[in-house]
Amino acid sequence: MREVPIKVVLASDDSTPARAAEAWLTNARWASPPQFTVLTVGAPLIAARSWLHGTRHGSLMRALAELEADEEEAARRIADSVARRMRVAGLSVEAKARQGDAATQILREQEERAADLIALGPRGRSDFSTALLGSVSQQVLAHSRVPVLVARSARLPPGPLPQVVLVLTDGSLQVQTVMAWLESSGWLHGTQLVLGGLLGLSPGLGGAPDLEEELTTELRLAARDVLHELADRARPLARDVVIDLRLGHPLQAGFELADDHRADLLVVARRPVRPGEHPLADKVARYASTSVVLVPLSEAVTSAIEAAA
Repeated sequence: MREVPIKVVLASDDSTPARAAEAWLTNARWASPPQFTVLTVGAPLIAARSWLHGTRHGSLMRALAELEADEEEAARRIADSVARRMRVAGLSVEAKARQGDAATQILREQEERAADLIALGPRGRSDFSTALLGSVSQQVLAHSRVPVLVARSARLPPGPLPQVVLVLTDGSLQVQTVMAWLESSGWLHGTQLVLGGLLGLSPGLGGAPDLEEELTTELRLAARDVLHELADRARPLARDVVIDLRLGHPLQAGFELADDHRADLLVVARRPVRPGEHPLADKVARYASTSVVLVPLSEAVTSAIEAAA
């Protein structure tokens, strides 16, 4: 458990998706009372301002500055409104408004506050929707150095959150970072933890069905050994621990696990992405119907993975 409070940045425009994140944070189980910052970002009125030169467009620039000040004041009112609701629930909350590109300002606020978690809805009022995840959410997920909660209103049960946590893992060291986050945040305490082992697609050896069955059996046994170690680690905190192994496409298998166990939170490690890659974590965050936490790998785990490669 942590000895210092977790610092959380809630990015909110008070839209329905943003209120899902607010509900999550308000009802979440925490290791200790967190310190919240509610951040609302006023969108830039003109992105490509370099076209406007001060000498020729001075009056227009002044008018834009006034409009942007009004936009920031409107953002401040939204942040204050959200913060008041959270304070009524007994939380320690500071309201903050910024002006500019939303993803940039959210990440900057996290860095300046040294926040441990960013929370947001899948998309807000000003986002252009990209598939099922807004462009702002995608940018934050891609560049955040701390865990990001993408909260959705689906499957929010009454009472403390989370109640059923599904950790998706392919057996790599990445899951150690996920477990450390769950322990330090307090989100394991009193929950049902489902360790979802993604075994991938069947070897498909064609003319050697006996060998295929043998390999699949050995894979299951090896996966169970790893997951039993994780289960032993979690049992002192969790209400219950379940191990469930699935063959098949990892994304489809992950969502089947979430449906079967009625998980209200999916947790996945997110490793550094190389150009052209579309890792499982990003796909889970984009297409999941329930809330997701993406946990970036710690430097120690990243170094261990690179050393083992």
